[in-house]
Amino acid sequence: MKKACPILLLAAFGFAAAASAATIPETLLSVTTPCAFTNLTGEVLLYRRAATAPVTKPAPLVLFLHGAGERGTDNKAQLVHCVGSILDFFAQRNEPVRLIAPQCEKDRRWVEVDWSAGAHNLPATPSKMMRLALQLLEKTIREGNVDPARVYVAGISMGGYGTWDAICRRPDLFAAAMPVCGGGDPRQAARIKDLPILVAHGDADGAVPTVRSRDMVDALRRLNAPVRYIEYPACGHNCWTPAFNDKDLLAWLFAHRRTDKLPRVPWLTPRMDEPNAWDVAAGTLTPAAYLERLRQIGIQLRLANPRALPTCRRDCVSADFAKALDAFGEGEEYAWRAGADTTRALVGKLPSPLLCAGYGRAYLLDPSGAEVASWEGCGNIHRVIKTPDYLWWSNGRVWRVPLAGGKPELVFKAANEVGGGVLGFTVENDGSVVMAVNSTREIVELAPPRDFPPNSPFKVRTRFKVDARDANGKEPGAHGALRMIRKTAAGTYLVCVSSAAKVCEYDAGGKLLWEQPAPPFAFDCLRRANGNTLVSHLDGVTEFTPDHQAVWKISCADFPELKLQYLCGLQELPNGNLVIGTWANGSPARENATAFEVTRDKKIVWAHRAADANMMTAFRVD
Repeated sequence: MKKACPILLLAAFGFAAAASAATIPETLLSVTTPCAFTNLTGEVLLYRRAATAPVTKPAPLVLFLHGAGERGTDNKAQLVHCVGSILDFFAQRNEPVRLIAPQCEKDRRWVEVDWSAGAHNLPATPSKMMRLALQLLEKTIREGNVDPARVYVAGISMGGYGTWDAICRRPDLFAAAMPVCGGGDPRQAARIKDLPILVAHGDADGAVPTVRSRDMVDALRRLNAPVRYIEYPACGHNCWTPAFNDKDLLAWLFAHRRTDKLPRVPWLTPRMDEPNAWDVAAGTLTPAAYLERLRQIGIQLRLANPRALPTCRRDCVSADFAKALDAFGEGEEYAWRAGADTTRALVGKLPSPLLCAGYGRAYLLDPSGAEVASWEGCGNIHRVIKTPDYLWWSNGRVWRVPLAGGKPELVFKAANEVGGGVLGFTVENDGSVVMAVNSTREIVELAPPRDFPPNSPFKVRTRFKVDARDANGKEPGAHGALRMIRKTAAGTYLVCVSSAAKVCEYDAGGKLLWEQPAPPFAFDCLRRANGNTLVSHLDGVTEFTPDHQAVWKISCADFPELKLQYLCGLQELPNGNLVIGTWANGSPARENATAFEVTRDKKIVWAHRAADANMMTAFRVD
């Protein structure tokens, strides 16, 4: 669609010229408040916020991204264009709205690409300014009085690029978008095909080629997307003037609300706020540094309050500690990886592929250490298991995904998930699923799929409570009850009762048959062919006889070159070697071995380190 442009530019001067404070109406300065957003890595984003009326109930929220000429540090210039038109639109309708207008730093961009180019690829990670803008947006939404079904983003010129970038990265946040004289990556159109988008460009634009908007619109129209395109004839770069002064266009934009059809937060998407996945991916914060920050918070609070034990976020004695961890987004449970390029063999070479559980994903390494497959999911994955047809994992819930491709299927969700839900599970040869439900202190076995009609819920075959109290009768914290579980050849259940530092064996009726005190924090266990039981724990692995004698053990100190911390997942190979995954906890230098293989005479066969700093599962796939 073409609309007449009321302003004909005689020449195109590139992006909007820098505006002085004098070009901003005093009334606009008076109704907006200068603010500064600082995240916990110390990065600062200047922004103005505004509301057309006192906001006493959830109101629409608009994120406005300015053009290149308004960059700087005065925290005013971003108001020069369009902000007044948006606020006027809502004021004339007597409808409250909240608006945030961040200011991009000089010499930086919302998207670090060439504006004059005919095309660009979506950068793998957001720019610093985009990351901060999205962090600010999520913070504003969480503060309350925002209708999450009516969050919008609009931008002009450099901000038009930013608008395309924002919705491609986080389509789940917005109800609609308005990129004006900008450009995006048409290959990302499928990510935003359900999002209403109002696009505007001048056909005489000498700064940003009009084809940038046309290409995006064409890609979306091929997908039958709800996109609306306005192209102003004989109009140069500042087509934002007629676009934002057109009340009908704004009415179309702001009439949209999110529906179930619109893209939601994918089950793999982390929260943006504060140091988290994006900081990791952008290289400004390594996973190790992220975890180190969490540890330092725990240390500081522990000094201030001896009872503020730095354990898991959901298991904190101190509310202050929980609040501090919450400031990092979802805490360590939603930390994310830096990428496979930082995996490295420390000792030897993998003799066969290695199946690993990391931050928010499961992945397969080939013998060279290269990542050859990855399945991504939110949460701190405790166990991942590969069966002929499925990949299974636990992250508080148990999921499976067909190896042939398809969406993850939810297998089990605990009625009460406080403390992490299901962390430990196994899949038996008959297809049954055995779980240690940490939050409810139960052992649950699900019947295999063939025992009930296709596509119906898994049926519970066995269910009973576990006594998770320690020797003094003390109940564990929310996150510290049960970890891994195994079903023995005799049909009994071996379960690690972690905070009580013991391994218990139960029959199918829930009768306690055997109890083995173990070093803290018991994580995984398995019954060997000789009847002994191996237990991994905070400092090593110990083998116990049925009469409770420790007959073999290794400790982290045995292998100082690996800088081991907290041994977790166990796999015994036919030759007696053990493959061990670790919760490395991330030293700042990321030097910890995250998985290794050791012989019975304590010789390291191979050791590997991944950026995840976490391989609580590490199973050789021979």
